[in-house]
Amino acid sequence: RILLETGCVRYDAQVPFSLAQGCESPLHVDARHVLGWPAERAELLRLALEMIDRDIGSDEVDCIACRTEGQGVPFASLIADRLGLPLVFVRRDTG
Repeated sequence: RILLETGCVRYDAQVPFSLAQGCESPLHVDARHVLGWPAERAELLRLALEMIDRDIGSDEVDCIACRTEGQGVPFASLIADRLGLPLVFVRRDTG
């Protein structure tokens, strides 16, 4: 709901989007748009922290990792900050 309301999800059956993976899709999600909406950003962060605590246990997490070339860097930064954990970057294997 939050991603739809903030314009993060776009659909165009006539002109497909070229995705980073090299394929085309009529559906495109750019979650970075939600960063400009403070209340919605806070709600997504709350939901992410709730999921981490419920599914893993916050006390079991020793760092937050994200890919350097993905959209997840700002979200991982917010989560790591909120949990008081280090943030590490994972690079894609090019070999």
